[in-house]
Amino acid sequence: MSYLKSQSKKGTTPITIIFVSLLIFGSAGITYSQLSHTVTFDRGDLQIEIESARDGNSYAKINLPSLRKTFDAGMPDLPVKYVKLIIPSDQDVAKISIEKASSAKMTISQPLFPAQPDVPISIDTEPEFIKPDPSVYKVNQFYPSDIVQLVHSGYFDGSNHIVTLAVYPIQYNPQTGEIEFYNSIDFTLTMQSSEKQPIRAKNRSEKSQKIYDTILKKIVDNPGDISAEVTIK
Repeated sequence: MSYLKSQSKKGTTPITIIFVSLLIFGSAGITYSQLSHTVTFDRGDLQIEIESARDGNSYAKINLPSLRKTFDAGMPDLPVKYVKLIIPSDQDVAKISIEKASSAKMTISQPLFPAQPDVPISIDTEPEFIKPDPSVYKVNQFYPSDIVQLVHSGYFDGSNHIVTLAVYPIQYNPQTGEIEFYNSIDFTLTMQSSEKQPIRAKNRSEKSQKIYDTILKKIVDNPGDISAEVTIK
């Protein structure tokens, strides 16, 4: 049984339900579908501190307390929000388009702190400091170039296709010291037919199904798209 259920409202005809299902799941004549999502950030949460590093230089450190940080050693250490979205089970993400982005610019005097690799607790000695990567810090352009990136694609319970996106509220130009802070990012995923075949659960009790449904709704950031009444078009 799939988690993408059809829930008809009073007055909805069977033809309408079939039509909506075709838009969601695709058919031999429908290859692409789209899903839109919005992510917002509060500039009031932005924290910028100056810190002296082990290489003898001073760096600016940017934090948004509710977000994780990147761990790409040597690259600018930036906040990132990971968004999980459920998409049609038989489709893959073909393209990510930024529809609208509201932002504000600011400038910092010190370079951004370069991300450092994770250090296992078992290691007692202090690891070597990773200096800023010149392939980014010596280039006059904003990093990252894409503020929404696909980082993972997988299935929950065999048939619920969930993609994980990295959404960056900040872009940084190392040469100018400019920071672009995004208050709101509206983006659209364009999907295309996948070669993978979803595996649907069989012989599951209604009680067990409800447990899986509850878990799924907590995992994804677009639980409203689990049902047939979705914004996918």
